Amino acid sequence: MKTTKTQNRCNCKARTRPITFMLALLLFFSGMKAQVTIGDLTEPKEFSALEIVSPEGTGGMRLPQLTTAQRQQLEGSDAFILAKTGKAKGLTIFNTTTNCVETWNGAEWISMCAQLKFSPNYNVNSGTTELNLKGVFVKGTGDDKKRGTDVVHSSMAVGVFRYTNGVEQSYPGLDYTDDNSGVKVTIPPTILVNGSGELTVSVEGKVSPDYAGKAFDIPVTVIISGVKHQLYVRVNAGCGAYTKAKTIPSLDGDLAWLQFQCFNLGANTNLSNPFQYITGNADGSGGTLGYLYQWGRRTDGHQLRTSTTTDIKSASIIPNHSNFITFNPRRPENHPDWYSETANNTIRWGDGTENFNMQKGLSDPCPVGWKVPSQAQWFSLERFSDGKDASDSYMFGEALYLPKAGIRSVDGTLNSSEHYYWSSEAYNSSNTSAAVGGKAIRLQSNGYPARYGAFSPQGNSVRCVAN
Repeated sequence: MKTTKTQNRCNCKARTRPITFMLALLLFFSGMKAQVTIGDLTEPKEFSALEIVSPEGTGGMRLPQLTTAQRQQLEGSDAFILAKTGKAKGLTIFNTTTNCVETWNGAEWISMCAQLKFSPNYNVNSGTTELNLKGVFVKGTGDDKKRGTDVVHSSMAVGVFRYTNGVEQSYPGLDYTDDNSGVKVTIPPTILVNGSGELTVSVEGKVSPDYAGKAFDIPVTVIISGVKHQLYVRVNAGCGAYTKAKTIPSLDGDLAWLQFQCFNLGANTNLSNPFQYITGNADGSGGTLGYLYQWGRRTDGHQLRTSTTTDIKSASIIPNHSNFITFNPRRPENHPDWYSETANNTIRWGDGTENFNMQKGLSDPCPVGWKVPSQAQWFSLERFSDGKDASDSYMFGEALYLPKAGIRSVDGTLNSSEHYYWSSEAYNSSNTSAAVGGKAIRLQSNGYPARYGAFSPQGNSVRCVAN
């Protein structure tokens, strides 16, 4: 029987000659043009160094697949560290954690996913699109408007910036001081989450006098993954509330912001915090409650809660005494007023109209630069400000605190269960032809304040608005 020996030796030299020849040709022509097409015989475009073609349209280029953890290991390698600001630029991977293509730009990984978006472009309450105003600057700032003293507002949270399409980008944070207002804005460093998330914003500092009492926007630029996002931080330097919904940024002061004094007339304006209930002295001073004014009267002493009473009406629009003028509703009279005449009744505190911004009246008790608010101004706050009712106060938004300060009834007795704030608009009773009082808002036990009319001898609180 003949045995056949099988040879396993390969004639590799012969087989590799064509391959070597082809490689040499490829290298030769590549060296001449420095351009290559893979997957097709067509010439690459003049602007292409490398073109990859799928002739049948059934394939694509598969990038290296790395998780975020693996990418971080790559970043920590000696080779990457040495080349990270040079030859490592342009390194591209597919991140399987974020499901995004990422490219190294020499400083950070730039994601190719849907672009990060901030909406709205101003600070809001966490989880909502409601404007956040907790960063209230109530401290006086060089003008003569009392807004409390020594109020601590260092690094106060003013809400968040809400974003979508996050892909774990790193954000170095922000430490920016606005040259115009003097307010410092801080956003801490963080790693954005996948999808939707929030950046916390804080403010601190002492505002410049030009911005005292205003609500305004501070423009800030947030740079993430090389992309600039123009955002605005809304703050206000004083007490007040919005009369309209916020729409566009207002760098110099929002006209929809209605500025009020931080305290009732007669309250202690040197208190550090105007947003608290302090009873104070028997006459209304010393705390946050303040005095109780009869509608249409000046500051003449009658407003003290302890002032003496008289049932004699004044023959002058400006009484020459400090007595609280009472009225007996049980006694039949045609004119239930502290003033015996009917002339000038409607312009004591206003201008006799129902306009939003009335002219200041003849006997308005508010100091220079301020006036008694119109009923329309009070009502605008009811419609556009987020109200918070408490047992001892009512809060419009985050910056207008009204203590439930009681009233002084028309007979001169104090009533701690009723709470009114005067407006400058006159009130006509259904039983009289002439104005006999003023309109007011009434702070109720719960819910929004109600609009009421009250006879002028009633003593109510006064909160002045900017004139």
